[in-house]
Amino acid sequence: AALLKITGQGDDADDDNWKKYFADVLLKGHQGQRCDLLLPLAYNPVLQTALYELLVSSNLLYNTLVNALGGDDITLYELASLISEPGSLRQPVHPDNPHQEFPPLLTVFVALQAITPAMGPTNFIPRSHTADAHAAFNHNDITRRNDLLQNSHSVLALLQAGDASLFDSRTLHCGGANDMEEGATRVLLYMSFQNPRATEPIGNVGSIM
Repeated sequence: AALLKITGQGDDADDDNWKKYFADVLLKGHQGQRCDLLLPLAYNPVLQTALYELLVSSNLLYNTLVNALGGDDITLYELASLISEPGSLRQPVHPDNPHQEFPPLLTVFVALQAITPAMGPTNFIPRSHTADAHAAFNHNDITRRNDLLQNSHSVLALLQAGDASLFDSRTLHCGGANDMEEGATRVLLYMSFQNPRATEPIGNVGSIM
């Protein structure tokens, strides 16, 4: 029912109130097989408890963020759930933010179920956050981009339920294709944290309510 509303095919598709809960996501699919569901934090004890456990009860993630971004003045920039249904196509490779000297965001994906290869796990290209990698990726000569992608090592985020991946938002990555027959609904709780030392424009509107 939710996907029918996203695509405007449901019985109450003329009621636009539901739209405020969804942000833009690259390659939604013709039937909304991929969506970015915004998660209200206020009056949401389940989500509040989850964030407390992630950032306070176990301080590993918090300490990693502080060390990576150079201080405890980081701010929550995005809080949402990325959902991929069977039939979702593979996204184009992309960074979430243009290159700049300092990482504008660090993003955390938390798997809410085990992710198999058929479910289209996120594919990351390590060390692609650099100026050189972005220059090749954005070069007018498409062969430069092709050479970069063909010759770069990539890593599939085959996470178990509760596992998390943490990445620099300048890193090249993409969501994989969720197989119509062998795939299953893939849900990631995600949040990103803004780096106060990155002074250039972030380049995208945060997915947060």
